[in-house]
Parts: sequence; C-alpha cells; structure tokens
Amino acid sequence: MATAPGFEPLPSARYSVETIDGTPWIVARAARNWFVLLFVGFWLTMWTIGGLVAMTQAPIDPSARGFLLVWLVFWAIGWLWAASTVALRLGSGGRSPAARW
Repeated sequence: MATAPGFEPLPSARYSVETIDGTPWIVARAARNWFVLLFVGFWLTMWTIGGLVAMTQAPIDPSARGFLLVWLVFWAIGWLWAASTVALRLGSGGRSPAARW
C-alpha cells in the first residue's frame, strides 16, 4: 500500500498474539530504553539509601517522628513505582489471555 505524501509509515506493532497450549495470549513487550533503566536504577539505589537513613532517624528524634512516618509512606510509594518500572522494562513483557466473547 502506498503512503500518501507527507505521512510517515507506521512503525511495527509492539504487541503480538501468541498461542500457548491452545490458548491465545496477547503479549505487549515494554520498550527497553537503556538511559531510563540506568537513571531509574541509580535513582532507586540513592532512594533506598535515603529511606534507610530516614528509618534510622525516626527513633532518635521523637519530635520529627510524625513527619518521618508520613515521608516514609511516600518514600515507599516512590520506591514501588521505580522498582516496578525497572522490573517491567527488564521483564519479558506483559501477557494476558485474549478475551473470549
């Protein structure tokens, strides 16, 4: 099929439909951007060190305990986000069974 002037051709799809043991699976592989992986990996390392330091400070300074507990909740949310980003990009990709209507 010829493309119209001024339009770029579409890139190939990142998903595929695979049949495993007779069941169709939709597989969507995550793009591996190595800069993002290195940056988020470094960020996750520093974030972990910061959280561990904050955990050691909570028993020492009782006046800041409330703030540190709230900060650690958001620290844990950020840590889970970063870890899931790295795991998704390094993993084999998402598989889900194709819907059968």
